[in-house]
Amino acid sequence: MTNVVEVNGTFAIIKVEARDSSAEALILADVKTDKETKRKYYPTRAVYSNELKLISDLINLSVNRGVFHQSITNISDVIKESHRVAELGRQALIQLNKKSELH
Repeated sequence: MTNVVEVNGTFAIIKVEARDSSAEALILADVKTDKETKRKYYPTRAVYSNELKLISDLINLSVNRGVFHQSITNISDVIKESHRVAELGRQALIQLNKKSELH
């Protein structure tokens, strides 16, 4: 897959363009590694037609993950992680858009 950008090593954003139209979709996926072959694969979490909704879910999932792993323990940490992941998501979308222009 050429239109894949990993975000924070945990999630990936994949851009898929329809063959017969100019429509495109964005996929939010997990980043997994096969234990035997050591190859990465990207199981889909959700499909979006809107970048803002994808980034919103990416932030939510990342904050929830941080709370679960206890790396986020207060509101200040939530705010910092939200800003950090929003920027990572923005950079990933910019990178995907550049890749799309090259094809």
